[in-house]
Amino acid sequence: MAAPATQVYPDFKTSVGEGGALREFWIKIKGCIGSAAADKGVQNVVQNPLDMDLVILEAIINVTTESGDVAADYNIGLGDSVAGATNGDELADGMVAATLNTKGIKELGIVHAIAAPPVKPIWKAALAATTADSWLVCDQDGDVDASALRFDLYVKVIPYVDLA
Repeated sequence: MAAPATQVYPDFKTSVGEGGALREFWIKIKGCIGSAAADKGVQNVVQNPLDMDLVILEAIINVTTESGDVAADYNIGLGDSVAGATNGDELADGMVAATLNTKGIKELGIVHAIAAPPVKPIWKAALAATTADSWLVCDQDGDVDASALRFDLYVKVIPYVDLA
């Protein structure tokens, strides 16, 4: 049975863009972890910390402790619950050794379908009516021991309402 996901808590500060046109800020999510082979699945979950939908523009990770296994397969995307219902891979799809087995800052691409133009993911507000896509989920797919893995995730966002 998989170990329960570790909920991590973000830290953020907002700043108003030049002339107040758009707010743009980074959300810092510290303390993300990997798992042992028997515990593959959801490892880290973060609920949207604001009461508004956020357009995800960019994401980077800082690997502070290597995964230890060259075959670790890690996804980061939007999900519907703390249990990781309907996990996505919008921020990272199948990160492996080149990303996770060396320390340092790594830029994550925003994944999109090849047949369609790029679409920025929307991290939904955590409203009582729905939780669809209100969780950012780190999910280990590889059935390997990546329990040594430690990283921090940084997500650049703008409030969706600012685009109106």
